[in-house]
Amino acid sequence: MKTSELRIGNYLKKDDKVLKISGATKWVVFLEHGFQVFVPEMFVAGGVAPIPLTEDWLPRFGFKVDEDKGFDCALDTYHKVYSLNEFNVAIINDKFRLWIEVEEDKYYSFAWTVIEYVHQLQNLFYALKREELELK
Repeated sequence: MKTSELRIGNYLKKDDKVLKISGATKWVVFLEHGFQVFVPEMFVAGGVAPIPLTEDWLPRFGFKVDEDKGFDCALDTYHKVYSLNEFNVAIINDKFRLWIEVEEDKYYSFAWTVIEYVHQLQNLFYALKREELELK
């Protein structure tokens, strides 16, 4: 993970605690509860790590299981799918794949994007909706 991937509001793990980024300068990242980490040492001595995306995180962000979207006709298989409005996350072979549905005359699906970390899901959601993906 690079510091350039992070935004204020992203969740990270520090010493087994989940903390939200509350601010940043060129040299320091500020985390909630008064924690701060120097950027050059952030991922080594600072004990900060990205949070792997797991199925447990999706409902915490408001995603719900969508039984209607799990069947893959091309592969003739069923995958568990979580949805939040037009955002969909399918779990296929232990990987989280995001796609978006936009309804105009018919549904259009964007290409699948594999997401490994919580901050990546937050950043994609923000980039497309201009809204924070907050814990519910």
